[in-house]
Amino acid sequence: MMMNFVLILSYLSIGLGEKSDLVVIPNIVRCRRPCEANLVRINTGFSRSLRSLRLTKAVCIVIILCTLLVSCIKQPTEPLQVYSTAGKNGAFILSEGIWGMDNSLLSRYSFDNDSLITNFYEYANPGLRLGDLANDIVIWNQTAYIVVTTARTIEAIDTKTGKSLGHLILDGRRAPRKVAILSDSLAAVTDLYDHSLTLFNPSTLTIIREHIITGPAPEGIQAFGSNFYVVNSGYGDYLQSVPKASTLSVIDAYSGNEHRNIPTGINPIEVLINPVKSRLYVAYYNLPSKLDSLGGIIEYDLLTLTELNRWRCQVRSICLSGTGDSLFFLSRNGVDLIDLQKNESPKTIITNPKLTDIWYSLAYSQNGNSLWVGNSRNHQIDGEILIYNLADPVFPYRSFFVGLNPGRIVFY
Repeated sequence: MMMNFVLILSYLSIGLGEKSDLVVIPNIVRCRRPCEANLVRINTGFSRSLRSLRLTKAVCIVIILCTLLVSCIKQPTEPLQVYSTAGKNGAFILSEGIWGMDNSLLSRYSFDNDSLITNFYEYANPGLRLGDLANDIVIWNQTAYIVVTTARTIEAIDTKTGKSLGHLILDGRRAPRKVAILSDSLAAVTDLYDHSLTLFNPSTLTIIREHIITGPAPEGIQAFGSNFYVVNSGYGDYLQSVPKASTLSVIDAYSGNEHRNIPTGINPIEVLINPVKSRLYVAYYNLPSKLDSLGGIIEYDLLTLTELNRWRCQVRSICLSGTGDSLFFLSRNGVDLIDLQKNESPKTIITNPKLTDIWYSLAYSQNGNSLWVGNSRNHQIDGEILIYNLADPVFPYRSFFVGLNPGRIVFY
């Protein structure tokens, strides 16, 4: 890398104080080792096309500084070439892929040896694929449960080895969406098409009870105490006129009966429980068809479901800090923070420097007190993970590429 830098400086020295015949290297593409790849591309480009364009020395310096800035982001090592177990600490990144393309992908990053396996599931299970449109992943004990919507399956894998432990298939016209686990023997998955919950045993991957009616198009779900908390989106504009659209249902985990049903904001997609503070949060997205299409976040008392606070904002992918004192979410500008102790208005703490990039998911990690952003970029090419240290969140201190549309990040 130093040799390439010296070569670049030597080119800049040509025609000091005058315009120099230098070429702009178009579309310098980041790879998993930008420190090597970017400067090699510059060196190669200069060698091939030195006479192509005439640029001022100042423009060349700007190009080099931008390249060096990108190269300063630390990258994980290349994916392991020899399969190994997951270690004690790491992250799973679930990339949805594109509907109908059968290209969902599970990546695994290990904190223990700073390594990445981009396609962990297929790497651990040769010949198997996750299926089409993987939407959710949760970890219970040493098992990860992955919900694959179009394939109508819930896949279970060992978190250490990645080996498949089996799967549960829902029959009929079904669309499993989100999953919550209450105990070793009881879990529930929402069904977007059937407008229902399915209870199943996560240890045996067998169905306990199906077609427990919720509101239309249930999406996010959380488990707490003896209940499942489900938000019924109404599927955007499509089912907003149907009873119980844009509501929160409280379902008894054992009887399947609905205890409570309360209105939320329009088109609720996410629900999150803060057990430390005994609070429940609902993120509603609102409808693009409305003149006032701004969504928001509602804070409820977990026990009484009394509304305590409401923040109007563009919102996606809510998550809590380790202490439960802060709520993070993706906003129009980047990542916003709500200080739950002070009940202040949201403030932007991380700015998306390239607003054409679509930040798609967010997760808080106690490892390094960091926020992980899943950047889908334009939804059509491989996404990336950007890791920000909350002590200095100006730039990501690490990044790496994953699959298309990284929609969920969980830690083990």
